[in-house]
Amino acid sequence: MEFKFIADPGHAWLKVEKSIAKQVGYAPTTFDYEDSKHYYFEEDCSAFDFIKKYEAHYQYRAEFADTKYQENFRETVRSCA
Repeated sequence: MEFKFIADPGHAWLKVEKSIAKQVGYAPTTFDYEDSKHYYFEEDCSAFDFIKKYEAHYQYRAEFADTKYQENFRETVRSCA
């Protein structure tokens, strides 16, 4: 599975389908965001922790798409708060 990081000038988040996070037993922290279908795990800690759980669960290395930079800040993950 390929994951995407979404970034604005201040931070980045790993976009993960809620069903995948639940399958590997990872829940969001207070530093993460969510919408109806996805969790957005912050880059400094949660994203790395999720990736470790994902790879341990599936015995498969996570793959990553190019980071998507959001210039319109209203469209960033922060709007999910």
